[in-house]
Amino acid sequence: MSFVPVASRSYEAFARGAMDDVLCGGRLRKDGGYTILVIEHDMHVVEGISDRVVALDHGEKIAEGTYEQVATNTRVVEAYLGASATERK
Repeated sequence: MSFVPVASRSYEAFARGAMDDVLCGGRLRKDGGYTILVIEHDMHVVEGISDRVVALDHGEKIAEGTYEQVATNTRVVEAYLGASATERK
């Protein structure tokens, strides 16, 4: 397993280079059989590189699944956007 803590702002430069192809494009993950753990808060980045997503709220796992499953999970929306975001639907 590779552990890659990447802040959103620095990730943009990181992801646009060769490392994007190596880490996220599949060479390590698909060809090498590695599991890669990326900690990221920018959901657009998460959507583009993840097969599976886990959302935490104050250290507690509140959702796990595909990007779509996690991004539309009521607990995740409330934790990250506030309860009023779920009331707008």
